[in-house]
Amino acid sequence: MDQVNLDGASNPFQYLFVPTIPDMPLDEEWLNQLATPNVNLAARANTLQLAQDEGLKVFSAHEPQAAAEFLLKNGFVVLIDVLTGTALQKMQQVSGELVQEVVRKRPEGSRGDQRWTMGMTTDHVQYGQACLEPASNIFLCDVLAHFWNSTKFTLLCSGGDFSLPGAGMQNMHADLPQRDKIHEVFCYPRYIEATTPPTLKVYFALADLNEETGPPVFVPGSHLRYAYCNVPQADPEGSKRAFCPAGSAIVMDLRIWHHGTPNRSQLARPMTSLHYAAPWYNEAVLTKASPYWMYHRGSVSREQLLQMPQRLRQLCCNLVYQQCQQCNCPADINKPSEGWYKWSWYCESCNDEWRKSHTSESSSRTFSQRKPNDTPYAKRLLLICIGIALFKNIRRTTIAPSFRCILHYISRKQRSSAAP
Repeated sequence: MDQVNLDGASNPFQYLFVPTIPDMPLDEEWLNQLATPNVNLAARANTLQLAQDEGLKVFSAHEPQAAAEFLLKNGFVVLIDVLTGTALQKMQQVSGELVQEVVRKRPEGSRGDQRWTMGMTTDHVQYGQACLEPASNIFLCDVLAHFWNSTKFTLLCSGGDFSLPGAGMQNMHADLPQRDKIHEVFCYPRYIEATTPPTLKVYFALADLNEETGPPVFVPGSHLRYAYCNVPQADPEGSKRAFCPAGSAIVMDLRIWHHGTPNRSQLARPMTSLHYAAPWYNEAVLTKASPYWMYHRGSVSREQLLQMPQRLRQLCCNLVYQQCQQCNCPADINKPSEGWYKWSWYCESCNDEWRKSHTSESSSRTFSQRKPNDTPYAKRLLLICIGIALFKNIRRTTIAPSFRCILHYISRKQRSSAAP
């Protein structure tokens, strides 16, 4: 079979992040293709032919608007050649390391036999930032800009899934709660019925998705039926297998019905993922914490954010704290990185006030050792008074003056100094 080495391959897209290939030895036989910097042209052509035979339309970089329209109508779209060259090679090797790490922790599988989730890779100490790098891909961002009619979308988080040889058929599902329980996640149920969804998931295929490795199956248009139809057990007529070569991106509406298929190959089939939020998305619609609908704030440090290229920085702006934890004033991402404490950010004014208010004894401690608005004594006093009031069942008119006194004390305590 024809082989081509990617070291000298030209990249049709202008990647904003120049990847560095780490040295990652992959010992397992089923991970070999993730460590090899070669692509099989014949296998690629065969995978694209499978997509054509399936009646699946795939899109390339010169047709982002058509891809966005297809996504809006069908609930998913396949984009080819999103990751190429060293960018693809790096993500393959990173996914190989993540696969090994996850399998070692949970050898029994976390999503059925021989199926795992990679978890929240946004927070991964070693590979978290590498998993974010594909987010600013020009082709992908063009499609999302056409879809939401704006360039002001941002990242929520990153993750991924993978199957190993022997994985079986997955049940049909949507990446949301059952429709009769949607009120447990959102403030009002009709929020999820919007024609244009508030979030999108993007899977990056890091191995050829063919008949052996097992492509995901999607039911076109089912995202518009999620609100009033139960998810079927069998594949409805018109279901499509998303055949695509390594380096492709599958963009999907979380409401669409889909499932994984058996992995009959001798290879791992990893897919890393990114979750994007629409420009108008707001976490206030959530009734409870939901990791794939919340910004993973604190997963990116201010130093990391300032080192990113401009477009990637814009996309990741909500992965750092965006306001002062004490006065709630907005944080400008172009400001210096002083004023941080354990992933919380404090504006220069609050930080300076805290420093000046210290006594000579406490001022010798560094900012990283103590928190500006840490007033445990005041908080403890407040809790004690509340407990006494509740225990004695004191009338509200009696409690109110006490609360005013306590709140005044806390305010004065914050202005004067921070307790150790």
